[in-house]
Amino acid sequence: MILALFAVFAVGLGPPAITVIAPAPVSAPLNARERRIAVICRSEARSGTRVIRRFCTPVEDVARREHDAQEALRAIQSRSPHP
Repeated sequence: MILALFAVFAVGLGPPAITVIAPAPVSAPLNARERRIAVICRSEARSGTRVIRRFCTPVEDVARREHDAQEALRAIQSRSPHP
């Protein structure tokens, strides 16, 4: 593979062309009651299927869920007897 690439460059064909992609367009201005939120998106396939769905969740919700899970774990650990 490396020898083939070297041969291509040696012959003078040069590297493959690089395509420049234009930057994303600026989104429309927000109305008075709207606000931008940061989201985390993940793709997930349910067990037994090949259909992939995309789930997007606001960052604040993810942080709140992590905090609630940590608090629940601490509560469970504090109730368990220590050996």
